[in-house]
Amino acid sequence: MKLKNYKERIQAIPEDVRRDAKRSMDILDRIQELLHEKFDGKQKLLAERMGKTEAEVSKWINGNHNFTMRTIAKLEAAFGADILAVCTNKHEGTFEQVALQYNPVHKSMQVSASGLEEVSSDYERVAFSSTILSGTHETTVS
Repeated sequence: MKLKNYKERIQAIPEDVRRDAKRSMDILDRIQELLHEKFDGKQKLLAERMGKTEAEVSKWINGNHNFTMRTIAKLEAAFGADILAVCTNKHEGTFEQVALQYNPVHKSMQVSASGLEEVSSDYERVAFSSTILSGTHETTVS
């Protein structure tokens, strides 16, 4: 009974709220990934690079911070790497998937009329379904 109520409540959450929560968590995952990759996980080093206090950086990473595009750009400059990727309406192009939860890997993908196809990877194959151009996508590891 409790599981049914839980599922009903989850389904009742508006789509924009679910997307906002997921996007926020994806951004934090990417920041954590880059923090470990570029600064050995040391918030102090990131804070020094950005001219911020360690406490401020800690609040960003450990809290529910609503990052502005400007702050994300500053973080990207400090890391020397992208945090966000932008999809376009072009039918052909590539993008890099920046993270999978608990499995931070980079993959090169090709967008074509038939969907997304992996171009190169040294990791597990990731299968994509649905259409990225409509704004919906589903990821499954195969």
